[in-house]
Amino acid sequence: GLEGSQISSVYVIALLVIGVFILLIACINFINLNVARAFNRAREIGVRKTLGAGKWALLGQFLIETGLVCLIAFGFGLLISSLVLPVFAQNFRSHIHLNMLLQPALLLAFLGTFLLITFVAGFYPAWLMLRYKTVLVLKGTVNTTKPGRVRNILLVTQFSLSTLLIICTLITWQQMQYMLNRPLGYNRSEVISIPLGNLSGTNALDILRQKLKGMPEIESLTGARGNLGLGNDGSTMTSVTGFNYNGHELKTNVQLIDYDYLKTLGIRLLAGRDFSRDYATDSNSVIINEKMAALIGSKNPVGTFLPFEDGKPPLQVIGVVKDYNFRSLHEEVEPLSLGINPTKPLRYVFVRIKPANLNAAFNHLKFQWHEIFPNTEFEGSWLNENTERQYKSEKRLSNIFIGSAIIAILISCIGLFAMAVIAMVQRTKEVGIRKVLGSSVAGIVVLLSKDFAKMVLLASVLAFPVAYWVMHNWLQSFAYRIQISWWIFGLSSMIALLIALATISFQAVKAALANPVKSLRSE
Repeated sequence: GLEGSQISSVYVIALLVIGVFILLIACINFINLNVARAFNRAREIGVRKTLGAGKWALLGQFLIETGLVCLIAFGFGLLISSLVLPVFAQNFRSHIHLNMLLQPALLLAFLGTFLLITFVAGFYPAWLMLRYKTVLVLKGTVNTTKPGRVRNILLVTQFSLSTLLIICTLITWQQMQYMLNRPLGYNRSEVISIPLGNLSGTNALDILRQKLKGMPEIESLTGARGNLGLGNDGSTMTSVTGFNYNGHELKTNVQLIDYDYLKTLGIRLLAGRDFSRDYATDSNSVIINEKMAALIGSKNPVGTFLPFEDGKPPLQVIGVVKDYNFRSLHEEVEPLSLGINPTKPLRYVFVRIKPANLNAAFNHLKFQWHEIFPNTEFEGSWLNENTERQYKSEKRLSNIFIGSAIIAILISCIGLFAMAVIAMVQRTKEVGIRKVLGSSVAGIVVLLSKDFAKMVLLASVLAFPVAYWVMHNWLQSFAYRIQISWWIFGLSSMIALLIALATISFQAVKAALANPVKSLRSE
């Protein structure tokens, strides 16, 4: 199974739905090709019927042929799965293996899917051929209008699903870029976060200050009880406290920090002052953010006393900082109170590096750490790396959509190419007549391509409302999110259309350039 609870069921469901989409697209391809192949074998079927072959015999032949193709495809699928599985396991921290397919429920599901695909892909084309009179089949005058409509419907379904995946890919990528680039209210590109592990927080911080003060690359240094983002130690901590203030129950997040916290992280002070070693009473003071100030209900909260703990003196507000995202962008900024408490250990050190040579400074700091604390592993990381780790699930989902969209488009294009070949063969004489009557190559190419282009555009339009609903609901899980723009739908349509036209253009040009004498020779 999947390791830990961090893998949301949303992504498991997404994988399942996308897998069903791709299977459906492949099945539509298979059915379309089987139908086209059946009409190419019309005379063979007519001869067999003339020689006494019954309906059940012909139906059995189609089903057996289809079953063999499905069986071979299933074997190739197992082979590809065995090759892809290690990559999947690495990305999703999973312990799945092919032996899991031997579970009775999965075996029944595979058997049911196999039989269903075999039946539909084999029975439908056989039923189409058997419903026509033998004489018409032998003459090659079978009316293919109706099955042609069915093939068009299936093609539209294929490209609707493909366009849906393209839209999902574009929106997830755009949201990822928004989260990674949105200002969070603190400096994350020049600050290194170092978990202290089993070291004593206050003592370790004092030792580091003494040992590192000679490093010219370091601009400032501080500590805190909680990290920002998700560090290399894999842990994050949130502390929430509640108290009664003027008859109202207030709740605030609490972050215990050390001196120079605001300076090191570049957090903007809006009112009041920062903690200072010049004030011995600062351990009984607190700095709050804008949300906490609004919760208190005071326009100028500096100087206000807040009774954080019963039986203890209230803490005085000495400053107000601008709201910053101390949690992921899934959540709105909440009320926050920053305090200093020498009796409680700090667990993280934050080191701000001068921007001249960040990588060299990081390596130098790592070397100095091992010199100072030889028995403690250095797990430092940049804050921008910490924030990116918070969105691993979203990055996985984006990669899933990218991969599935590529696979879906590829499968759809294979089917479209095959249908284009069949359509060009069926319209060979029409093209020959048009060329004789003076039609240009460009005009014929447009004529042969426009029907497919219309179907792809129709497929895109049908995909729009579904894609909007799916991605709108997904975006609701983020407190800070992009707005779904109309250009995403336009771009996805253009991508699908250009890929489709590129797929069929070769056959269209080939048909337009063919010698009309050859196509009209038998007329």
